[in-house]
Amino acid sequence: MSGAGDPYAHVARAFYRARWFERAMATARVLPRGVLAAAGRASGRAYARRHAEHRAVTLANLRRLVPDYPGDGAGVYASFGETLADYFHLGHAADEAIERVVGERRGFEHLHRAWEGGKGAVLANLHFSFFELGGWVMKHLGMPVVVLTRPEPEPELSRWRAEFRARWGMETIEVGADPFVLLEVLQRLKSGQMVAMLVDRPLPQHRVESRVEGSVLACSNLMFQLAAKAGAPILPMAVWREGGHYHFHAGAPLPDPRQAGQSGAAEVFWRDLLPLVRAHPEQYYGFEALP
Repeated sequence: MSGAGDPYAHVARAFYRARWFERAMATARVLPRGVLAAAGRASGRAYARRHAEHRAVTLANLRRLVPDYPGDGAGVYASFGETLADYFHLGHAADEAIERVVGERRGFEHLHRAWEGGKGAVLANLHFSFFELGGWVMKHLGMPVVVLTRPEPEPELSRWRAEFRARWGMETIEVGADPFVLLEVLQRLKSGQMVAMLVDRPLPQHRVESRVEGSVLACSNLMFQLAAKAGAPILPMAVWREGGHYHFHAGAPLPDPRQAGQSGAAEVFWRDLLPLVRAHPEQYYGFEALP
């Protein structure tokens, strides 16, 4: 729901359509997960080879978070291809099959505490690994999630992805040019719901910067604005793939930015999630050019 310039400049628009997503889902119904993963990784590397200009953007973004990353960025696209393979494979799978790829769950006491507090929470995610799988986990904890997203390149794909999330118990709210949509989001938080958003590609007017371990990192201050108006906590969240499983992390609530300042709260956010990104750098999908 955030970004600078064209948020889909990095994608092959001819294939970023609902009909191709549907075909990918149909293919995933008949092929084993391992075959799909291998095909996804190969396709990602092929895309990276053919689009050096996009790979350069991805590499520059990644090195803001991982300055000593040694690769050329192609591994990020291979990893993304594998994540997409799982997206389509698990999108039609039974709960029992999804449960088999769910691994460790860290810090979920913070989620339970926020839910029991009745004020909801802002779940602040990065464009990291298979973050949407967190919605399935939240559903099975009895804490369904409202996902904030920006419009897809075509309305049909927006509908397709909203229906995909709905199968996992997530509701989608598109945040675009209409400012009144945020009032609806506030009402959801005030009613005790969990609201998930991606915060690492902010629009210039929502950008808040902090310096962390020698790097200047930015995130969206919309999470601070929403949380303050709703009286809700902000929890850093991450999902990552390791050993064929997806593992989940929920961080402690961020400090109140009215006391720590937005930059100070943003620094705590990054310090919570940076170790995971640096341990699994090729699962950070920062494809969009940042200012």
